[in-house]
Amino acid sequence: MKQSVFEIVENTALTSKVMRMRLAGDTSGIEQPGQFVDIRLENLFLRRPLSVCDWDDESFTVLYERVGRGTEQMATLPNGERLDVLTGLGNGFDLSLAGEKPLTQPYFIETERRGRDREDKPEYKVKLSAAFCFS
Repeated sequence: MKQSVFEIVENTALTSKVMRMRLAGDTSGIEQPGQFVDIRLENLFLRRPLSVCDWDDESFTVLYERVGRGTEQMATLPNGERLDVLTGLGNGFDLSLAGEKPLTQPYFIETERRGRDREDKPEYKVKLSAAFCFS
């Protein structure tokens, strides 16, 4: 585990609820896929644990869903904001058996439709949000 200060370089909505945040800083604590980070947010006691989606020597990326006070607050943070982050948490997993490119980039879909089961039933609204990768 390593505690560092990271700067937000991207905080983008991918759908109405799913966000991508890229943070720049010392990523030497992140050693393998499957590890997670804990992000400290202002006025909240508990840090937000998030899985690392991608990383390099200068930054890492997380995907998160806006579902509560913490992630709603994260969604409003501007580029340039500095955050206290614990990195290198969790055991991760070994991708060496998967080859050189084990996963595709995440693909996101969001749609909303209206419909009915039968003609004698009332119309209802259906919302779908999905994110997936292929190996």
